[in-house]
Amino acid sequence: MSEEKKIGRPKTLTDEEKADKRVVTYLNQNELDKIKEIAKSDERTQSYILRQAVQEFIKNK
Repeated sequence: MSEEKKIGRPKTLTDEEKADKRVVTYLNQNELDKIKEIAKSDERTQSYILRQAVQEFIKNK
């Protein structure tokens, strides 16, 4: 068989990676890790929880 060339979209970032890039300027790594733990512990979508947690964290900072 001949080798097929795969045509596809370039790798896109996940919602969590996009959120990481946006918030990393506001938070240090330790704070970001705490927020990720909050996101992982919830059943709702992680990107939604990550956004909510970041907003709460910045508001309370």
